[in-house]
Amino acid sequence: MPDPQPLTARIEVFRPGTFRPMDGEPITYTAAELRAIADAYDPEIAPAPVVVGHPDTDAPAFGWVESFDYDPQAERLYANLHEIEPQFADLVKAGRFRKVSMAYFAPGQAHNPVPGTWYPKHVGFLGAAAPAVSGLKNAKFSTDAPAAAVFTSAFGGGGLEETASLLRLLRDLIIEKFGLEDADRAL
Repeated sequence: MPDPQPLTARIEVFRPGTFRPMDGEPITYTAAELRAIADAYDPEIAPAPVVVGHPDTDAPAFGWVESFDYDPQAERLYANLHEIEPQFADLVKAGRFRKVSMAYFAPGQAHNPVPGTWYPKHVGFLGAAAPAVSGLKNAKFSTDAPAAAVFTSAFGGGGLEETASLLRLLRDLIIEKFGLEDADRAL
C-alpha cells in the first residue's frame, strides 16, 4: 500500500501592528519586518515546527514550516506547512485548535539563526487561549480535502496544559485505532 500524500497547508500567521507578547513589553512589527522574516527563513538551517501552545522545547512537532511569504495586499504573513501529522489535522478539523500563534527569535538574540531580523521559532496552535494578535480568522482545515487548509494566527498564551490535553487526545485516538501497545510505543 503506498504511503498517503503528506498533508500541507498555507496558513495566515501574522500581520503588521503592535502586540504584547506573553512576557514583556509591546513590540511593533512592520510590513518590511514581516517581508524580511519570509526572506530570511531557511528550513534547512533552522526549521520552525508546528506545535501546540508555546512549549519551551518546541516539541513535539506536529508538522513543519516549509516557507513563509508576505502578501502586501492582505498585509499578512503566511506559513506554508508540510508533513502535518494526520491525527493532529483531525483535531484541527474538529475545532480543537481555532487560533495559531507565532514565536520568534529576536533580532539581537545570541542563538538567532539569522541575527539582525526576527526569525520564526515555531507556529503554535492554540486551543481556548485568547490570541494577542486580533483581527485574524479562526483556524480551519478543510474537511473534504486533507491537503487544503486555511488558518489564522495570534501571539498567545497556553502551553503545558494544551500540550498535555493534545497528547491525551492523540493517545486515545491511537488506542482506539491500533491498541494500547502501539499507542504507548508511538508516544
